[in-house]
Amino acid sequence: PVLMIHATNDMAVPRFQHEALKVLMYNCDVTEAFIKGGNHGQFGDYAPMGNEGVATISKKKQLDLTMKHILKFMNKYQ
Repeated sequence: PVLMIHATNDMAVPRFQHEALKVLMYNCDVTEAFIKGGNHGQFGDYAPMGNEGVATISKKKQLDLTMKHILKFMNKYQ
């Protein structure tokens, strides 16, 4: 099983790259989660890269939603 989490405002890994990676995992059990309004930089804690995209939600909200998706995924495969 694979969990793919993508932020809708992520410009460092644009949606087309997310979709291309998903195609390569055609024989995997893929679960997708989308963080509406999130960007690339708010998934981590590092200096801005300049191409993360502009988030319309707070970092805390993005991380809370990310954790929610991870826990749901992990509970599914316990």
